[in-house]
Amino acid sequence: MKTLVLTILALVSTSMPVMAQDIAPAIDPIENARGLHQRSIMGAHAKRARQGGTATAGKPRPGTTAFQQQACANRPQYRKQYGVDHPQVQKLESLCAQAGY
Repeated sequence: MKTLVLTILALVSTSMPVMAQDIAPAIDPIENARGLHQRSIMGAHAKRARQGGTATAGKPRPGTTAFQQQACANRPQYRKQYGVDHPQVQKLESLCAQAGY
């Protein structure tokens, strides 16, 4: 009886490391590097969002008074680039006149 228990324990203990190796997935260095890269990108996005910075920082947003003033201030440039007869330049002229710029 004693030898039977020892034999069973010996068989079970020798097969344990083999089974344990099958449980954990193999670590792929390339996938690990991709994960670290993606994590750093997401961290940079989160940091920028916390600080309130965007890709258009310093530029006025469309629809704001500052944006309208800037567009009306750039009228000579638009006239030179597109010509006075261009429909969008004429529309800009009328909108700036209505807004009082």
